[in-house]
Amino acid sequence: MSEIKITAISNAAISSGSLSPSAFNPSYEGLNSLTLPDLENVAVIGDRVTASVPIQVGSIQVGSPLVESTKSFRWALDDFEVQDPNEFSFGDIVFFEGGINSYNSAIKKVDIMNLESGASKGLFIFESYDVENRLLKVVHRGFVDLPLDAVESFSVGSTLYVGENNKFSTEPTSVSGSWVRSVGLCVPSTETEIKRIWLDPDSTYILLV
Repeated sequence: MSEIKITAISNAAISSGSLSPSAFNPSYEGLNSLTLPDLENVAVIGDRVTASVPIQVGSIQVGSPLVESTKSFRWALDDFEVQDPNEFSFGDIVFFEGGINSYNSAIKKVDIMNLESGASKGLFIFESYDVENRLLKVVHRGFVDLPLDAVESFSVGSTLYVGENNKFSTEPTSVSGSWVRSVGLCVPSTETEIKRIWLDPDSTYILLV
C-alpha cells in the first residue's frame, strides 16, 4: 500500500476565514466510494480554495464491490418454465424469444445458420436450471469459467465468436449463409479444467453471403 497526494479544488464559500466542513468531503456511491481525510496546506486562489489531500491507493481484493458488481449480470428467473430442460447444459450460448410461460418467454440455443436464432438477440450463457423450483440462471456479461466441452478453440487474449458448432471459438465461421458475431475474450487462468472468458456479446453481427 502506498501513499500519494492529490489536490482537491472547491468553489466553497469562505465565511470569517473558515471553510465549510463539507467543502472537501466529496463522496459517491457505486462500485467504490471515496471520502477525503482532513485537509493539509489550505490555500485560496482567486475565488477557489485548494488543499492537498493524502490518500492511499492499493490493489483491488477478491470480494471487493468492483469484483462483486459483475454478479449483477447474472440473472436468476424464478418460476421460469423451460419446455425441455435436458436440452441445455452449462456453457450453452442461448437467447430469449417469445413463449407461453409466465414471462412470455422461451429460452433457445443459438444457431449461426439461422438468422433468427441469435444474430440480433441478446446472448447469454446458460448456467443452470432447477427443475423442481423452476429456477433459471443465465449470465449476460462478466467472467465465466466454462467447462472444456463448451469451447471449440481457445487462445489467451483472442476474441471469441460463436463457432460452427454453436460453441465458443476463436475462429469465426466462414460458411456462406451464417452469421458472425463476437461474444467476448479468452482470459488467462491457472486452472487446467476450465476455460476462463470475459463474456461481452457485441450488439452487431455480419451475415456471410
